[in-house]
Amino acid sequence: MAFPIIPIAMALAQFAPKIIGHLAGDNAEKTAEQVVGIAQAVTGEPDPETALKKIQQNPELQLKFQSDTNRHIETMEQMHLEDRAGAREREKAIVSRTGKKDVNLYVLAWSVIAGFFALCFALMKWPLPTGQNQVVFMLFGSLATGFGTVLQYFFGSSKSSVDKTDIISASGLSLATNPATKPPPKKP
Repeated sequence: MAFPIIPIAMALAQFAPKIIGHLAGDNAEKTAEQVVGIAQAVTGEPDPETALKKIQQNPELQLKFQSDTNRHIETMEQMHLEDRAGAREREKAIVSRTGKKDVNLYVLAWSVIAGFFALCFALMKWPLPTGQNQVVFMLFGSLATGFGTVLQYFFGSSKSSVDKTDIISASGLSLATNPATKPPPKKP
């Protein structure tokens, strides 16, 4: 596209702050295109800059844009959670078939973590080369996104949910039949 898509999406983020976290990393441009597409659909304007101006000037369009964007982000986050659950199921299948954990998963995770901390250390220790700020910051953004993904995969809330479900399944209990999960009787 001929126009600066990410700056327009960042300007739109003032009306839907949830998108800010999605406008970094490897999928920044794709997310920016989706956000600008929502703005174009809300305003009926094919030109992204005109759509931005209309949203900036009209509180009703701001609310509609925020609502549509939040709905889109919720869908994206749900797909991300399903993808992560699929990755855990893949790992379980490998362990059940081979009896061993997938070493590649751990090597990749440790590589991302080591790269993130190495770059943090390097940024604190040495000055950036002249004219290379953008490249270094893009690398840092990608590593930070990868670092967050590794943490979410191994320690995120969906991991604890999977662990809890496994424990319940292994114990032979069901939430439907467990008396501890039933509400207490109502007092007259």
